[in-house]
Amino acid sequence: MKKIILIILILFISFSISANTKADSLHLELQTVQRKDKVEILFQLCDIYLYKEPDKNLDYAVQALTICREDHLQKLECKALKLIGIAYRMKKEIEKAVKYFDESLSKAKQIGYDEIIPEIYSEYGNFYPYKYDYKNSLKYFEKAKEEWIKTGKMKEIAEVNNDIGNMYSYIAKYSEARKYYEKSLDFFDETNDKVNAAIALNNIGNVYKKAGNYDKALKAYLESLKLKEEIGNNEQIAFSMISIGHFYLFGKEDIKKAMKYLTRAKEIFEQTDNSEMLLQAYTGLGISYKQIGNYDKALEFSLKTLELGEEINDIFYRGSALNNIAMLHQENKQFDQALVYFKKALDFSRKTNIRSSEATHLTNIGNLYLKMNNYPKSYENFSQALKIALEINEPGLLRSIYQGFSDYCSQTGDYEKALENYKLSTAVQDSLNSLESERVIAEIQTKYDTEKKEKEIEILTKNSEIQGLKLAKQKTRLNIIVFIVVLLFIFSFIVFRIKQKEIQTQKMVEAEIKKLNNQLEQRIQEELKKLEEQQRLLIQKSKLESIGKLAAGIAHEINQPLGGISMSLENIYFAFTENRLTENYFEKKLKNIDGYYDRINQIIDHIRIFSRDQKTMIFENVNINETIKNALSLLQVQYENHNVKLLINLKEKISFISGNKYKLEQVILNLLTNAKDALDEKEKNTSSSFQKVISIRTNENSKNIYLEIEDNGCGISEKIVGKIFDPFFTTKEPDKGTGLGLSIIYGIIKGMNGDIIAESKFGEYTRMKVMLPKI
Repeated sequence: MKKIILIILILFISFSISANTKADSLHLELQTVQRKDKVEILFQLCDIYLYKEPDKNLDYAVQALTICREDHLQKLECKALKLIGIAYRMKKEIEKAVKYFDESLSKAKQIGYDEIIPEIYSEYGNFYPYKYDYKNSLKYFEKAKEEWIKTGKMKEIAEVNNDIGNMYSYIAKYSEARKYYEKSLDFFDETNDKVNAAIALNNIGNVYKKAGNYDKALKAYLESLKLKEEIGNNEQIAFSMISIGHFYLFGKEDIKKAMKYLTRAKEIFEQTDNSEMLLQAYTGLGISYKQIGNYDKALEFSLKTLELGEEINDIFYRGSALNNIAMLHQENKQFDQALVYFKKALDFSRKTNIRSSEATHLTNIGNLYLKMNNYPKSYENFSQALKIALEINEPGLLRSIYQGFSDYCSQTGDYEKALENYKLSTAVQDSLNSLESERVIAEIQTKYDTEKKEKEIEILTKNSEIQGLKLAKQKTRLNIIVFIVVLLFIFSFIVFRIKQKEIQTQKMVEAEIKKLNNQLEQRIQEELKKLEEQQRLLIQKSKLESIGKLAAGIAHEINQPLGGISMSLENIYFAFTENRLTENYFEKKLKNIDGYYDRINQIIDHIRIFSRDQKTMIFENVNINETIKNALSLLQVQYENHNVKLLINLKEKISFISGNKYKLEQVILNLLTNAKDALDEKEKNTSSSFQKVISIRTNENSKNIYLEIEDNGCGISEKIVGKIFDPFFTTKEPDKGTGLGLSIIYGIIKGMNGDIIAESKFGEYTRMKVMLPKI
């Protein structure tokens, strides 16, 4: 392995020396040639620095443009404008790139320079992916193809077919993508263009993998790798290894093979300093190490991915890294931290507009909420993921989402739906993992490995034949190595200076990320405040509904003292008319009236305080027995009107709890009202009469106070008893219930650090048990 790395390093340095030598030669030539020839030399220099050093490329292109405009070289001016646009695109200054491409295209159309128009359209197609606008990119590649067809240039048509296939793959239209890749492959096979044929085969493998056709995917990948090994292009070989590694990681889940290919690819790309491909290798290795339980290594590679993604501003792989870090937090049961990273990953996937990635992150968030027992949020995220997966028809995603729904239904007690979703997940898995598919994949891999071994034996045989020649050249090679070591020292110094600049840039990026994190935290706080306000309004609404239902009881409570006042006034009037009104008699009746007035005032104050919109839960020492009695005073008339028998067993001298007595009274009123409704429902559906009974009991132990409210009403079905505390769940008719009462009760009790459970037998009874910690 060390020898291979050394050879790659030597080749890379040799190429650099060759490139620099050519550039130096062109610089010397630039000083001696005429102005028109200078433009062509500047274009050659642009080609050398096009993808390596965009700033140099821009400088040479601007020089060429100046000469073209001064000498009225209009066609060459179009090319110079196009090269400036490419330089800005490589610098990711998209608006400037668009400006120069527009100017180049306009000029070409004006002077009838048709040959360059499809090249410009292709450059439009190349820069729109930087904005994650794949549909616009597709539009311009198709325009480029139309123009190439007019010129009859078949190779350019095949290359743009490959570009069109890439755009269809990005928007998850895999069958369309494969159609264009296969058109491209047909031409390159006919013309024996192995380089482009290998690229097309690798792309075909990608779409087969995403469509779940794994045997055809592996066959395409290995054919691509075989061609690249024949060519001897190490970077392209490593590129195929990335694809095969991801195939075994995400497709057939053979982690050992995945890590073998990804590690070899990583070593090559680290030597060639290909950051974009290193991101793919790091991402795959991070996931692989997580799968085998080596979380330290998994975190190491995930952080490498994140750091490198930030360095080159690659949003997609930054999102992948955040997703992997979230998975690690989830494995360590750090659910809140995991949720933060999953949501950041989801935001990045939505920015890139890659639907499969968005669906994957939504599925992961759904599974996390399931572990956190937040079932509404879990269901919401699984539903969004399923909608996307069905749109793009990606089987691997569908399998994971159906499994997530199965787990969700199982945990929420809907076992019928759980089984249905499990069958769907299994059906998709079976379609991906048929025995025949496994056999074909094994045969393809074995065939490739056998052919590779045969070639290695052949190479070893030839090596032994030429070993003698190599020994003769050993001295010369030693001198070359010494020369290379000197160059390496110079190269290392240059890298060190570049790294210093990169560190400064990284610090600026980190400061920006910190700023964005602070903004995100502020937005989260604002949303939490909104949710608290909505919860408060729901509780207030429930209070007012309770008062509405208790109107008859309140009226009765007020009518009694009003009747007393009326009777006392009549007695005073009668005594006055009969001339028998003494001072003592008058004072006695006034005291009676004053007592009745105090009673009315107490009732009104009680209702006013109970119905007040309390924005915060004010805690105080509360006697639960007194709270029960206050609630019963409002329900007494209702129970009499409905022939309800009350059995009250309250523990004497019961301890205090810490809570809000008005919200606790709301809980008791709602539970008692529900009990009365259950009794009425059973009476309506029972032919013979029965004694309606509600029992109220309180008790305590060393830690807690207990309240039980039991009725002998219609009871609750075993299938739904686990759902009754869910928001908006109700079995009542629409005009008789909103489904919020028990949900609000649950929230109030939890807010007092207590708990509430329901026990019921359908048709016989319901018992609500409330537990609150004592002071």
